[in-house]
Amino acid sequence: MRLGVRESPIRRPTVRSRGMTLVAAALSGAVALASCASHVASDGRAAVPDSTLSKRPGAPEVASPLDATGLPACNILSSQQLTRIGVMPDSGSDFSNPRATRCSWKSADRSYGLDLAINVEAGLAFAYDVAPSFSAFQEAKIDGYPAVNVEPAGAPTCSYWVGVADNQSFSAGASSLSTSAPPLCEKAEALASEVIDALRSRS
Repeated sequence: MRLGVRESPIRRPTVRSRGMTLVAAALSGAVALASCASHVASDGRAAVPDSTLSKRPGAPEVASPLDATGLPACNILSSQQLTRIGVMPDSGSDFSNPRATRCSWKSADRSYGLDLAINVEAGLAFAYDVAPSFSAFQEAKIDGYPAVNVEPAGAPTCSYWVGVADNQSFSAGASSLSTSAPPLCEKAEALASEVIDALRSRS
């Protein structure tokens, strides 16, 4: 769905698009988001383009709010969930800062990386506020929750910004680490879907 972060024992992707960079920046309290026009997650669930969202002047309300308060990004998913989306559970690197909790993982074959950033102070409305600054703005729904991406198709990264409450959101991103990387938007969407499942389980 991946700025001023500190160094980590895990090597960071060398190719980062402008959109992916903005995602981490936003979750750090600056500007945010990133993404790609994706489609089907590993478990078959899809990020469905939502025609109703584009008719609204701002971010849609979240019908069934979830609460991510107090959840470190590196701990929100179980080892089983991380394995299911293809990353090594013990590869997590913490990039959290005072305003957002953030974690990155590497795939078992080292072909791609996943990045999760959670912000419990800003909802999806932020993405709509800064929409004019992006070259692309694709609205979608992931497992029933409103989402957006701002990277053109074909970018070397893909990241979704997902609203889980009117004042909470997270970004789920994927970055290519080699030429053998799988479709990145499918991986970013799969990560977002697993995060939603984890949040639902604690509701």
